[in-house]
Amino acid sequence: ASQAQANAGMAQLATRGVRTAKVVQELPERKGQILKLPAVDDRLRPQLEGLRSALGAGNLVACKA
Repeated sequence: ASQAQANAGMAQLATRGVRTAKVVQELPERKGQILKLPAVDDRLRPQLEGLRSALGAGNLVACKA
């Protein structure tokens, strides 16, 4: 969960004779927010352009149902 925990785990493994283990990041850190608008239909979709620019969003993507 953290670099400190990874270092502690590596130290524990070293005491057991493991010398070639590596710590890798399982999932890269993601920054940002997700805004879900479940009630958007074809009538409301054009209004999202104003919302996109107000939020500074790059792309708006339809969620897969």
